[in-house]
Amino acid sequence: MKMTKVVCASFLLLLLVACSELPQKPYIEYVPVVNGEGGINSNLEEINAASGMTVPQQERRLSDLERDFRLKPDANNRLRLALLLSVGDEPVQDRARAQALLEGIDAPTSLSSSQQGLVQLLSQFLQDEEVMFGELESCITQVSQQGRRIDELEQQQKELTSIEQNIQHRDKQLEGDNGR
Repeated sequence: MKMTKVVCASFLLLLLVACSELPQKPYIEYVPVVNGEGGINSNLEEINAASGMTVPQQERRLSDLERDFRLKPDANNRLRLALLLSVGDEPVQDRARAQALLEGIDAPTSLSSSQQGLVQLLSQFLQDEEVMFGELESCITQVSQQGRRIDELEQQQKELTSIEQNIQHRDKQLEGDNGR
């Protein structure tokens, strides 16, 4: 009888355990991994992090990325360095260097297709920005030239006004001399 109770108790315990909910693993978003480094999500996180950094933090991050690139000059480290050089603040920002780094990434690389898309997008952005800066510099030059021309015309206007006032003053003197 004792044996039956033990078997029943064991069966009941087994039934309770089997019917209870198993703890769910937390949802972990899939991040593609390429050569031990995070994929596009990691790159986007780096962009986001860099935009929130102070200039000294960006300079330290730049130093770290440059060291990583010197130690392992692969496509992923090129991309990471180019991203910081593209989005960093003034002392860190070097878009020409970023563009050169991106151009050094060969098409068949260890980068995922989404990272290759990011390379193309960033490269196109930098090229477009370079064209826009060129156009902006041209506009600034034109505005500067127009400003100098306006200054010249204002000076000529002052000179003509002075001449006109001198003529009017002489005319008044002549009228005064003739009226005597």
